Amino acid sequence: MKPNFAPPSEVTNFVVADSGWECADSGYTYFVLLDWDVPPGSVQEYFEVYADSGRGFNLVTQTKDSFYNYIVDPSRLGIQHSFKVLAVSATGKKLELGQVSAVTNTPPYRDWE
Repeated sequence: MKPNFAPPSEVTNFVVADSGWECADSGYTYFVLLDWDVPPGSVQEYFEVYADSGRGFNLVTQTKDSFYNYIVDPSRLGIQHSFKVLAVSATGKKLELGQVSAVTNTPPYRDWE
């Protein structure tokens, strides 16, 4: 298989680097910070980040960075979230979601008491 016709490899060292909440203008913002490394030996144009909070995976962003700060919908707090990242080539080649690993995190409710 010629390298320029193959999709980029799976990202490596994919982790939840941080998770929690921050004070915001209208209350609190809940987040999950994702971090990963560029696939070795692959050439990618950008990354697609997918999230699943119990309703199936949805594309949440495209980024050239190797990290992403996912903002959690407050109605989905306390529910396990799964995340996947796909590296995408300049020609749009990428692995299928089922071919890559996921990381999970359950964003907690803020304890107000």
